[in-house]
Amino acid sequence: MRSPGRSGRGRIRVEGRDKRDPRRAGGVVLPAGFEPAALRLGGECSILLSYGSQNAEYRRQRVAQVQKFCKGRQKDPGRASTLTRHNPGATPQSIDYPISEPVLTSYSPFSLDAPPVRLFLLAAGLVLASCECSDSAITEPPSDPTPAPAYNRGFYLDMALDSAGNPWLAYQDRDHTALFVAQGSGDPIAFSHQSVDGKGEVQGGLLVGNFDAGYYASIALDSGDIPHVAHWDKDDGRLRYGTDSGEGWMLETVDTGSVGQFTSIGIRQGAPVIAYYDYGAGSLKVAHKSEGQWSTETVDAGDGSTSSATGKYADLLVGANGTIHVAYYDEVLGELRVASGTPGNWSISTWYSSESGKAGAWPNLSEHGGSLYASFQDLGANALMFGRWTGSQLDATVVHSGEFIGADSATAWIGDSPTIMYHDGVNNDAILAVNTGSGWTHSTHMGDGAHGFHNSLETGPTGQLNWAGFNHSTTDIEFQRFSPQ
Repeated sequence: MRSPGRSGRGRIRVEGRDKRDPRRAGGVVLPAGFEPAALRLGGECSILLSYGSQNAEYRRQRVAQVQKFCKGRQKDPGRASTLTRHNPGATPQSIDYPISEPVLTSYSPFSLDAPPVRLFLLAAGLVLASCECSDSAITEPPSDPTPAPAYNRGFYLDMALDSAGNPWLAYQDRDHTALFVAQGSGDPIAFSHQSVDGKGEVQGGLLVGNFDAGYYASIALDSGDIPHVAHWDKDDGRLRYGTDSGEGWMLETVDTGSVGQFTSIGIRQGAPVIAYYDYGAGSLKVAHKSEGQWSTETVDAGDGSTSSATGKYADLLVGANGTIHVAYYDEVLGELRVASGTPGNWSISTWYSSESGKAGAWPNLSEHGGSLYASFQDLGANALMFGRWTGSQLDATVVHSGEFIGADSATAWIGDSPTIMYHDGVNNDAILAVNTGSGWTHSTHMGDGAHGFHNSLETGPTGQLNWAGFNHSTTDIEFQRFSPQ
């Protein structure tokens, strides 16, 4: 199929006063890429050439094709060729054009002393070229800048650090609607990316095995730095899992039947455990692997009604003592809940509720000094909250208040100071809040665009913060290693 905006056939005839003899009239035939349209301007001949490219190299190639016609028809040797670019509605600008041999685009068939003719080129607007000939070469201007690579990756981003402090990322590549994993190394950090699940492969000229994957990606590394990932297959409503011990990715379906949203994976006793949302039943589920087999169970069924919606925004943490903690949002009751225990043995507590009935979304659990902490959004109060679980209640305080503040919160610790990265939904900024013991201070960490989506924040072995997030302006991953001011 022909590209939009690009002409097809390549024959152009220049009209003069004597149409019986195209050569005498200044006729010329050019190859494909042009669309003819002859104009008559006074006693001069004019040519309208239209083509669809805005690339300078493409334009140079097209103008070079005129050289064969022009060569030998010099009117005024020694004068340089000049192109005047004219976009409709804009002021024409003259620019030197790279023509390294004598060129005359056309001529008047009856008077060689007539003013030089004009060549009209159309490329994303009209380019008006006045051509006079010269035997001297003209210095070629700088080529068009190489455009920055464009990506469509980083959706549903999650990060984990290996034992050396190198970041690993799991995310959705939207161009392939597949789960990808990126491994970072070096200083500065550079990432190598690979497709893991959902992309499929070409067999016999057909793409097979592909599906809409990579949603709610989650990654964890075991003690041997082996990656484990979980994500949701949107096409089939499946919870998918993968791991790579060095011999390629081993992929499995863990659960089926309208399940797998809001996945969060951790490692307990060397085996993966996954919290996720059953959107068919509106409940929180947990899957764990033991002796090579997966087992799944419903941990919190909510009120059991068809309107139940408990288990969204699940965030799983395996404590230092091996206890599993899952923070999640009960959308019907509008409260933050936490399920704690081990497979088959769970206790559920309401950690926070408010009069607004909209508290507990985007929770993030952390453990420090033997205590559990949680950051979360109180949408009703327009605030990001943070607090320590005392065993019976959450001592939550306001970190930052403001409209649509606090989504995608991620917490890391520098010494005894909690640090939180989160999203400002009004200004689309990534905000960093730090508490050094005298209260919370917050500042815009990344602005001028749409930042702070899918935040992950981890403290590395050197004490620096590692932040990964999704830049919605560039639809790409952003990563930084830094020390807060």
